[in-house]
Amino acid sequence: MSNSIKIKKFISFFIWGNLFIYLVNPSPIKCQEKYLLDDADIADYELVQQFNSFWETDTSGQSHDVIEQKWHLIGGDQHQNVYIQYCNFTTELEALISTAYTTRTFSGPFLWGSPNGALIADATWAGSSGSTLYFVRGNAAIKIMLPIRHNANDAQALEIFSDKVINKIESNLSPEIHSFEETAKQNQIPMDDFQTITNPVVNSDMMKGFTLSRTWDSKWLINSDSLIMGVRKEWKNNLGSVTSIDISQYNSDSIALKAGELRSRNLNIQSRIFYNLDSLEQILGMQHPPGYGILDQVFSVVGVKGNFAVHAYFYDQKGIDVTFVYAIAKKLAEQIENF
Repeated sequence: MSNSIKIKKFISFFIWGNLFIYLVNPSPIKCQEKYLLDDADIADYELVQQFNSFWETDTSGQSHDVIEQKWHLIGGDQHQNVYIQYCNFTTELEALISTAYTTRTFSGPFLWGSPNGALIADATWAGSSGSTLYFVRGNAAIKIMLPIRHNANDAQALEIFSDKVINKIESNLSPEIHSFEETAKQNQIPMDDFQTITNPVVNSDMMKGFTLSRTWDSKWLINSDSLIMGVRKEWKNNLGSVTSIDISQYNSDSIALKAGELRSRNLNIQSRIFYNLDSLEQILGMQHPPGYGILDQVFSVVGVKGNFAVHAYFYDQKGIDVTFVYAIAKKLAEQIENF
């Protein structure tokens, strides 16, 4: 066989072999294209630019490919833009762990929550200025950014774009993600148990004026290889304040503690974990730390009692009332203690 024939066969084998590998294991960039918004999805905005970028996703300096889009408000000035980054991971666990790490790579703090208080999908982090939002749904992670110079009207774009992206992701979740979540639901806290714990809190005078706005299957990491599904409910009042209660249940107290510690770490704030009423009172007896923007508006408490882990999240645009936070958390602790 001549050298030219050997070379042609080698090239053919190389091309078809790599094509097979690509089809079996498509690149992250190709996978996340199904989540991309286009001009037909967003009224009043036009897509002006799309390019590849990356996220730093772990301590080793590992990066992950993302697609970034720049959207411009039609008729708006040069600063009225919205930037979206789309990142696709292999699993839900990788998406949660990597995105939580990515939010910690910035000098400004990112906190669990959003500029309007509502939690988005499986996990949500907002920048302190309220101009940047990260969220995770399934194995997809999204970052939405406003320019530094933005106003209150621009901030509504975060909600508009996040709703559109969430709908796109939900419509394109892979069969593997659906199967994973159906399996995880088998170990989810029963809704009747969740209601038994939370109803005395929700129906009390301190929650007067709040009505249920959302129920979600929450995700609690145990380690890098497994998670437990919980139940998260959010209540809002007519002033836009949000109270959210997220509860998960485990086979042992030690696993609950590990899950609580991981959730607290991923909140990107000083850990606030309570083990009994005394430590809860000591933690919440402290004055809420002064800050700016969303730092004054959101507050989280992660509690572990027995084999239950609880995450109570609060949002108030006028500022957090620590007395209200303590009353809710104390009542939850008492309900779990007597469960």
